[in-house]
Amino acid sequence: PWMTSRILADGIVAYPLPVDVPVPWVATDDVALAVERAISREVAGWFVLPGVPVSGQEIAEAIGDVLGRPLRWQTITPDEYGDLLRPRLGDHAADNVAATYRALAAAPPAPLPDPAPAREARLPAFTRVVPAAAS
Repeated sequence: PWMTSRILADGIVAYPLPVDVPVPWVATDDVALAVERAISREVAGWFVLPGVPVSGQEIAEAIGDVLGRPLRWQTITPDEYGDLLRPRLGDHAADNVAATYRALAAAPPAPLPDPAPAREARLPAFTRVVPAAAS
């Protein structure tokens, strides 16, 4: 992904979230599988892909374990994150991603997503542990 060079060069996993905030991460491979299954099964409406809630520190440790070296989480501002994305996504997408993270930072923590709609659509359970997704 776009942050690989920074992880390998500097040992830093940079993201616009505090290190101790648990987030239900979902691997891109799992997202692709869910989209394929939702399309092929003609799932109506929308659903959330519930991931395993882990902190930034846990993410950095899991990726570091796969790479065989210690990494550290660095909380960056939403605008810094947008600037990192800009060369890969362009101005419009980077500005919108930054705006999303600014809104998240200003709001109280959201409850974890309800996995029921994904289960009802018989989509796979996305409970892959972080080390498996990192490898």
